[in-house]
Amino acid sequence: MTGIRSRDQQRLLLVSKLKTDEIKSLRLITAIKTPYLPDGRFDLEAYDALVHMPIEDGADGIIVGGTTGEGQLMSSDEHIMLIGHTINCFGTSIKVIGNTGSNSTQEAFIC
Repeated sequence: MTGIRSRDQQRLLLVSKLKTDEIKSLRLITAIKTPYLPDGRFDLEAYDALVHMPIEDGADGIIVGGTTGEGQLMSSDEHIMLIGHTINCFGTSIKVIGNTGSNSTQEAFIC
C-alpha cells in the first residue's frame, strides 16, 4: 500500500475538489443509487436518468458511490470512473460529492 495515486486520480481530485465551506453551504444534497446491468457493469444510461431527477428538482449536490449507491462494493477504479463520469456529464449543473470509502482499508486509502 503506497498511497500513490494515478495521474487520472490526481487530476480528478484537483479538478473536482470542493471546499468544506462550499459543501456546508449546500441546502439539499441527495445520494444517487448506482444501477447495474445483469453482467455486473454500471448501467450508465439508467444512472444518468437518476442524476437528472435531483437536478430537475433543484438539489444543490449529489453524493456518488455512497452506501445508497453501493459504494462499499466498488473498487477504487470503479469509484474514480463513476465520480469522473458524473463530474464530466453533470458537474456544471450540480455539485458532485464523491464517496471514496470502502470496506477495504487498502481500497479506501488508495482512493
